[in-house]
Amino acid sequence: MNTCSQVAIKTFDNSNAIIQLANAWKKNTSRPRPSQQICDDWDKVLEDWVNDPDLPLFVRKGNERGTVFKHKKTNRDLIPVDNSPAQWAFSMACDNKTPILKDLVTDLKNGNIPIAMVPCKSAVFRGSLAKSIHNVNTKGWKLAHIKPVGLNTRQPVEDIDIDELKDHHKKLLSPSNMFVVPLKYSGIAEIDEFINVFP
Repeated sequence: MNTCSQVAIKTFDNSNAIIQLANAWKKNTSRPRPSQQICDDWDKVLEDWVNDPDLPLFVRKGNERGTVFKHKKTNRDLIPVDNSPAQWAFSMACDNKTPILKDLVTDLKNGNIPIAMVPCKSAVFRGSLAKSIHNVNTKGWKLAHIKPVGLNTRQPVEDIDIDELKDHHKKLLSPSNMFVVPLKYSGIAEIDEFINVFP
């Protein structure tokens, strides 16, 4: 058997092993995950959130986390974040809680919603994941998204199409688009074969 064939077989075998591992973890009763009902409730809340022009959208892009940009075409507030709001959303959902939209801006101002591990010095909203009870890393978990949430564009956030930003916001915060793995095995959550088994 030539070397190329051996590499191909090894890759195939490894892929099968990863898929088997993902299926086992998906079915594992010790894996933290919110109920289907609470995921559905979150998706409804997120739909209302993105369709309310008075509420800000989170954008996982850039380093000026916690600041506010104005969307040029709609004048909507955009807040650059890291993955911290996603951890907040997943933790809330696992506790069978959904956000109350009328309290959202107050919660942001009070720092109850983490915007970043460490917000930038000029941040308007200073919620820190490092100080939050919703930090899933401190509970021993690595949070991963099923559908990618990255914005693959070099455009400034204020120039990106508003519908794309709304979709990004929903993917970033939807618990139905997330799963966790043990933090010490965090690298497995970056492998496509593993991710594709979820939800």
